[in-house]
Amino acid sequence: MRNPEVEPPTQTYRDEVVTSLREELRGIRPGLPDDWPPALLFQSELGLDSLDLVELVARIEQNHQMLIPDADLPNFISLDALADYVCARKRN
Repeated sequence: MRNPEVEPPTQTYRDEVVTSLREELRGIRPGLPDDWPPALLFQSELGLDSLDLVELVARIEQNHQMLIPDADLPNFISLDALADYVCARKRN
């Protein structure tokens, strides 16, 4: 249940999350460009594999102090989807 007193993350916060996720991804795959459209698909367009995504999830869990259930992993298809997920979890 969501706490009505908690403000939703601002666009600035989401932008910070996107930047943070990009940095994490470049730490895993140094060859990625510095900036790419956040709608690009991780696997088919950026060439990430399942091990890259597992490493990314581990880093997110550590850096954002959250536990991500395995059932949520198939939803992480792009930077946009992942940023939305992290922001939604921070709201709750």
